[in-house]
Amino acid sequence: MLPEALTAVAAMTGTAVVQAAGTDAWNTFRQRLGRMLGRGGEQAESGELARLDRTAAEIASADPAEADSVRTYQAGVWRTRVELALESLDESQREAFATELRAAAEEVAGNDSAQQVWNGGVTMNGLATGQSRMYQLGQGTMNISES
Repeated sequence: MLPEALTAVAAMTGTAVVQAAGTDAWNTFRQRLGRMLGRGGEQAESGELARLDRTAAEIASADPAEADSVRTYQAGVWRTRVELALESLDESQREAFATELRAAAEEVAGNDSAQQVWNGGVTMNGLATGQSRMYQLGQGTMNISES
C-alpha cells in the first residue's frame, strides 16, 4: 500500500489527465505521461499513449448528460494506473517518479490552455433597458469588476 502522499500524487495525475484531454495542453501532457509510464520502453510507451488517446476520445465523445461521470471514471482509471506504476518501483524510484508526476500535473493545473474545449452553438438573447446591465457568456470565463 502506498503512503497517502503518493496516492495524492496519483489522484492529482488522474485529474490532470481529464483536465488536459481535449485542450491545447493535451499533446505535451500526453507525451510526458506516456514517456513516464512507459519507463523507457518504446512498446510500453506506445501502449500508454494509446490508452491516453482512448481516454481523450471517450471524454470527447461522451454524451453531455454523462460527461461528468465519464470524466470522474477516467480520472479514477488513471489514478489506479499511476498507483500501480508507483507500487512497482522501489522507494527511491517512487520519490523521483512522484516528483515528476506532480510537476506534470501541476503544469496542467496551472495552464490556462488546459481549460475545457466546448463544441456546439450558443444562442443568447437579452434586452437591457434604462440603467440596467446585462452580461452574457456563451462559453469560457467571465470576470466582472465594479468600482
